[in-house]
Amino acid sequence: MTDYATRRTMMVDTQIRPSDVTKFPIISAMLSVPRENFVPRNKREAAYMGDNIDLGGNRTILEPRTFAKMLDALDIQPTDFVLDIGMGLGYSAAVLSQLGEAVVAVED
Repeated sequence: MTDYATRRTMMVDTQIRPSDVTKFPIISAMLSVPRENFVPRNKREAAYMGDNIDLGGNRTILEPRTFAKMLDALDIQPTDFVLDIGMGLGYSAAVLSQLGEAVVAVED
């Protein structure tokens, strides 16, 4: 059985922290949201690798480092309302929900 919690911690320690993403709320959110639940079952083993994950239909889940850097640049505050356009399978919305007051996520 795969230990996804350990993989999640390794993702943060080897991909996120070395990329100068040091804001505790981002680190905490990425440690707590189980990324493997937001990728297709046949791609769960790749959930914590440093690559984009293809969802089909020209959709991807961004690789963790890029996603974390984007969150860092956004500087979301606990009172912010966030609009997540093109949310894929919901990973970004799940992480964003731990950073701001509320999230509206839209997918076509």
